[in-house]
Amino acid sequence: MSLLSAARGVSQVMNRCEDAKSTGFLDLSDCELMYIADALYMVLSGYEINRCSLKNNKLKKFPLKMIANFPNMDVFNLEGNQITELPTEISRWTKLRGINIARNKFTQFPEQLFEC
Repeated sequence: MSLLSAARGVSQVMNRCEDAKSTGFLDLSDCELMYIADALYMVLSGYEINRCSLKNNKLKKFPLKMIANFPNMDVFNLEGNQITELPTEISRWTKLRGINIARNKFTQFPEQLFEC
């Protein structure tokens, strides 16, 4: 990835964070993210984010800080990543009514989803 391409990616993420401040929907689909930077949580601190799409990225681990920073998550889309398991902490999302984990690398159905 070139420096210019990386800069465009950062700009795209920041623009989407700004949109999320007014809509409550954080759409980081197709951003080629390998992880969620701490700066994202700082930018969105104090804002109510209740829907999030991380579809079609390169995440290998569930972004655990999402749970603490966005406790009222309602819909969460992780489709098309490389995640192998969900954390037990996901049960803290008591308002969660929809999650998409299709096209990841799970080897068994995440039992944590029964607790949400």
